[in-house]
This record gives sequence, C-alpha cells and structure tokens, in this order.
Amino acid sequence: MDIMVRSLAESKQEMENKLATETKSRGHLADRVSWLEFERDALAERVKELKQRLPKAVGDVNTCIPALQEFSRKDLQVATHDFDVKWNNCGHGDEHEHLYFGKLWDNSLVMVKKMRDVNTQAIHRDKLKSEVVDKLILLRHPQMLIPLGVCYEDGCLVYEHMAHGTVKDWIACTRQSTWYTRFRLMAEVARGLCFLHSDPLGSGGPIIHSAIRPTNIFLDDKFVAKIGDVDLALLDSEPAQVVETTLKEKKTSRVVANHNSHYVAPEYWESQVFSEETDIFAFGITLLEMLTGNFTNAFEVVEDAIEDDNAFENALDPNAGCWDIDLARRVASLGLRCASYNRRKRPDMAAPNTGILAILEEVAGNVELAASREDE
Repeated sequence: MDIMVRSLAESKQEMENKLATETKSRGHLADRVSWLEFERDALAERVKELKQRLPKAVGDVNTCIPALQEFSRKDLQVATHDFDVKWNNCGHGDEHEHLYFGKLWDNSLVMVKKMRDVNTQAIHRDKLKSEVVDKLILLRHPQMLIPLGVCYEDGCLVYEHMAHGTVKDWIACTRQSTWYTRFRLMAEVARGLCFLHSDPLGSGGPIIHSAIRPTNIFLDDKFVAKIGDVDLALLDSEPAQVVETTLKEKKTSRVVANHNSHYVAPEYWESQVFSEETDIFAFGITLLEMLTGNFTNAFEVVEDAIEDDNAFENALDPNAGCWDIDLARRVASLGLRCASYNRRKRPDMAAPNTGILAILEEVAGNVELAASREDE
C-alpha cells in the first residue's frame, strides 16, 4: 500500500511539474507574441514613413543625375572627319555600321552612334529624348554603356571610346584574352543582363536587350565589360501586343544582321516576340563562343565534346592559356542549358544558388585561386 501511495504521489508531483513548465512556456510564448506584434507595428509605421518620403527621395536622386552634354551637328562632323567611312565602325566590324570613332576638341576619344529608324532616317528629337535619352541616363550600372552626350540635331549619341573594342575583337584579334579574364567578363555581363531584366526603370517590366552577343559587349580601358546597344533595345521596347509590322521587321533585321541568326532563340521565329528567355538563349551562345573562340558553331562543337575529356579540352580556345577544365566544363554546361531549344529548360537569370548569375559569380570567385595554380 505504501508503495502505491508513494507512486501516486510521485505521479502527481510529475504532472504538477509538467503543468508548471507548460504554464511557464506559455508565458514565454505570450511574451514573444507580444514582442513580435510590437515589432510588426513598428515596421508598419516605418514602411508608412518611407512611403511618404519616397517621392522626395526619387526627386532628389533624379536631380543628381548629370544631364548629357549636347553637341551640334558641326561638333560631331569635326570630331569624326565629317563621318568619314575610314572612321566608321570604330574597328568593331560591319555590324556597327552607324558607329564612328571621334576625337573631341579636348582630345578625348569618343564613339559617335547615329540612331536611325527602319528607313535609315535620323530619329526625331522628341522620340530620341523620351524613348532613349531620358531612360538611358537612369540606367546607372557598371556594366551598362551609357552615353556622355547627345546630338538632337542629327540624332546621334556620344559614348566614351572603348579602348579594347568588343569581346569578339578582343578574343579574335589578340592573345591577351586569358581564360580567367573571360570568366570574369562572363559574370559581369550576367550582372548587366540581370540588371536589365529587373525592371530598372520601374515601368513594370524588364528591358529586353534582344541582341546579346560578343560584338555588343564592349571593353573599356580597364577591361570592364559594358553592354552596348541598350539604346536600340529601349527604342524597340514597345509592348508586344501593339508592335507594328514595321517595328517587327526592324527588330528582326537588327538581330540577324550579318548572319547573326544563331543568337536568336527558335521560338522568336514563330512569335516574333523577344523575352527574357530569348536573351538567355543569346547569352548562352555567347558563353560558348567565349569558351571556344568559335563564332560560327560553338554550340554544336561544345555539345559534341562535353562528355569526352580530351575532346572538350581540345574544343576550348588554346589562345586563352591553360584552362581550368572543371570551371570551363561547368560554364559550358551552363551555356548549353541557356541555349536549349526548349525555353522551359533554360535556367533562370537571378535564381539564388542555381541561377545563371549565381553560377558565374561562383566561377569568377574561384578564378583567382585557379589562376594562381597556373602560375605555380
């Protein structure tokens, strides 16, 4: 009997202890809930305050954006030797037929770009200002080629001269295009493209470039990648449902000029609409071309070689030095997925960890270590 009484007493004590513990826990939880509710209310007030301050902040930012220098037609005629064909293209190939090398009165070097419509006529002042200039000056990003000036009189934009030309020039014409620099440039272009796709103008949608390729990626004097032709992307950026036939023809002629159709995603030919997915397709082809130095059929070359170690190593551009094969294979695999004929299989640009930008940032982060191994 004593044992039963003692057992019951112990059970009672155990239940009382559990009840006390649960009561204490509920008290802690109640305190935590109260604190979270307090934080929620404080954050709501902070959000309300920030929303009230936002219009003024935006206004302050806009007033800090420097206005473009305005040039006269005479200024640019003098700078470019009257748009002499010998000064045409800035050495960047036939694709940039409206791009001229120039030297201003202060001896600074520039690129002068004639903005022309589908009929090769100068873009009207109002259209150039509202659709291109006013938007371009807001796209402040390290990987954007932003104009220094404008000539409304002749429909021209004036850009800083890119000392090292385009990525295609650099790879095809020099032996300084090392593999580790290429990886860094790939990540920089991905950052720029991610920026364009992030609704940078706050207009409710991405800026679709529609002509990503090695000839539209410029290199400044510090070998920093700058995405060009954003001006034309803005000029073409009308909603798909209201795009007129002439504009479609203009877009198509721009992207397939000089046999560049292999950068165009297959779905475009059916829909006549460019999208984030079509930009990713073109970027994938660009990645493969930067790996191989092959600007005609890089996709086919890499696809055939990627499963065989020797074949893959032979497919890489030998002028880039001794590649880190593991990093190169990872980028090649990414490029093939980006250039998949099935747009649903293409990776997302900005997805955490698995997105295009995340992968290329990680590769670029490993480049310095891999390059140091090459020097040992």
